[in-house]
Amino acid sequence: FGIPWHHSFFRKAMASSSEMTPGQRDAYGQVPSEATSTSDITVEKRQTCKVFVVPLLVATLVLCAFLALYLCRPRPERFVPNELETLSEVTVPGWIMDLVHQAGDGNAVHRGNGLSDDPNRETLARIFEGTHVSGYPAGHAHGQFWILERLHSHSDKPTEEGLVELSKNAKLLRAGFLQAGFDFATFYHGSRNLFLGSILSGGFFYSRTDWLGPGIYFTSTFEHAQCYASDGGPILEVEVYWNPKNQSRYVKHKAHHSEANDVYLVTDPLVIIPISVTKCCPEEMDCM
Repeated sequence: FGIPWHHSFFRKAMASSSEMTPGQRDAYGQVPSEATSTSDITVEKRQTCKVFVVPLLVATLVLCAFLALYLCRPRPERFVPNELETLSEVTVPGWIMDLVHQAGDGNAVHRGNGLSDDPNRETLARIFEGTHVSGYPAGHAHGQFWILERLHSHSDKPTEEGLVELSKNAKLLRAGFLQAGFDFATFYHGSRNLFLGSILSGGFFYSRTDWLGPGIYFTSTFEHAQCYASDGGPILEVEVYWNPKNQSRYVKHKAHHSEANDVYLVTDPLVIIPISVTKCCPEEMDCM
């Protein structure tokens, strides 16, 4: 009596629980479609991520490659002021040290005023050959006749600007001066674009005017040097070296009618080390 009742009860309960309204059946039938939609959305998200992530990774790799090339690029050797102390450790050849001790001697006039085939002038050119403005090719040393023929010539050559990369021998000469106990100071020289390459690769020539004596003329201020650079021409920043026991043998102040009164005469091109070149003139000024 009890078992059939229970069996019948459970059968009815199961039957009633299995019966669904049309809305319930529709909702039940939508479950698979909802799961499918979620899967499709996930795939779409993954595809969208690939669209953005892959180009980003490529761009990052390209940027890293350029950065590596930039950091590993060959850099020119040059001595900057805070590295002057390291020059005391450089081994300077004997022939260059001999030149250091000869600086300012009787051959200075031949180095500054001699013809291109003069042995003293040839030695000077040997020292500075290859010296050039960073980022520009080295020029060629020219003789006085070449310069004289072009004193009044016009050149459309653009002005080279930047730090000067010294030749190997010029670096050694600079080290030799410091090791010999020479002092130095910074001076400026206005010139012309046409002559810059020859000055850097062959050394300075004596001025043609000799208005305050034979030698090469400099100013101690950049502003005054602008007065001697042609329009858009170069202004050279240089170091001039001298033995402190006899400074006037190498460089001497010359009284000048200018307001600055900062003109100096250097007697030997051997003691002139070019440092940088700037285009004239960053600002207008009245030359006095």
